[in-house]
Amino acid sequence: MNNLTKDEMAIIEAAILEQTQRGNEILSYWHCKKCCAEKSPQRMSVGWTPKGIQVWCETHNENVQHIDLLGQQVAVINVKEAA
Repeated sequence: MNNLTKDEMAIIEAAILEQTQRGNEILSYWHCKKCCAEKSPQRMSVGWTPKGIQVWCETHNENVQHIDLLGQQVAVINVKEAA
């Protein structure tokens, strides 16, 4: 359960809608627990590993999440060139 006001929720929902309209389909984000506890800016690296995808906290130099794709083949879809 969250402690956000209706106005705060409306701002978040508007931001999510705007991101979705731009093609951002992320529903949930990862955060470094230590950065959150310290109220530090999040500095993450995300990339492919031999097993899958890893999320790494650059600030604390440690793993946040490592997703093992269990050897499944994956494809990248709808990639747009950065301007």
